[in-house]
Amino acid sequence: MSLQLSFRTFLFTSLVQVCIVGCTTGPTPQAQREPSPLFTKGELPFPKTTQTIYLNPKSIHIALRVYAGGHLAKFGHNHIITATQVRGIVKLHPEITKTGFTLIFPVSGLVVDQPAVREMAGPDFAKAVSEKDRQGTRRNMLGSKVLDAENHPFIEVTALQLSGKPPNVSAEIAIIIKGVTQRLTTPITLRQSNGEIIAIGHLKLSQQAFGITPFSILGGAIAVQDGIGVDYRLSFQAQYGED
Repeated sequence: MSLQLSFRTFLFTSLVQVCIVGCTTGPTPQAQREPSPLFTKGELPFPKTTQTIYLNPKSIHIALRVYAGGHLAKFGHNHIITATQVRGIVKLHPEITKTGFTLIFPVSGLVVDQPAVREMAGPDFAKAVSEKDRQGTRRNMLGSKVLDAENHPFIEVTALQLSGKPPNVSAEIAIIIKGVTQRLTTPITLRQSNGEIIAIGHLKLSQQAFGITPFSILGGAIAVQDGIGVDYRLSFQAQYGED
């Protein structure tokens, strides 16, 4: 199924702009200067001969695993954070090197320590987290010292280059967090069947690489480790781009 790039890009740009207005109150000049660059250029960085496949909003799993550190780590919590309100597309081409994808989601949509998610995350997350602690963690996460949601409301991920042969694909990706772009290469399991593309993978990020100082108290006796593990499973289907 072929879709017109110009119309879809315009539609996607409009949706992102609506999100920017809806997710922030009284945006600062910095926030206004930093809309999502990939969706405001007028086109995406892939050949126009590609087919556009859209993220299935009913089949998204992006989970960030954040671990406690410091000498008193046992008194802290490991956290699992899930992304919501995720939008994304794949630009599909017969040649893997001309195929790419991009994702965007608001930091305000990050959910901290959802009980059902913690239950499925394994023994590292078996310790119960109170609602008060969940809200406190989220407040710290969105604050100016960590993600600074007021001035940097979105996280973006874009594939700059794909290589290999499905299902085993290597992707050079660019991640924008807090206005800082980091590039890394990561393996992705990519499967295609009946008009659906499924991407599964894991990667590790450093908070400090994005200019974020991991949260700590008591002189670092209880702290958040710098490294974050990201697990994801995404489904893309052409039908979700239809009017």
